[in-house]
Amino acid sequence: MNNDNLIEIYEIKRDKLLREISDLWEVGKKSPAKQNKLAEIDLILRGLEADQIIDKLKKENRDLRLRLINELGVGPNELYW
Repeated sequence: MNNDNLIEIYEIKRDKLLREISDLWEVGKKSPAKQNKLAEIDLILRGLEADQIIDKLKKENRDLRLRLINELGVGPNELYW
């Protein structure tokens, strides 16, 4: 299962919890457990989205290094940074 699928699953869970919390607030009830679960899901989603961003940046970095190697005509071990 990739990040996109996990993000979709957790977004569905988050939306369901938001509706449930909203319904409870309308009748004057509070639900700390559901609010805590919502906060947990939001953190998971942020982490999954951060993983996607990191993977994208790693790929861009790898592509830029290869481009630099090709343009300079040097081997990968000759680049030090």
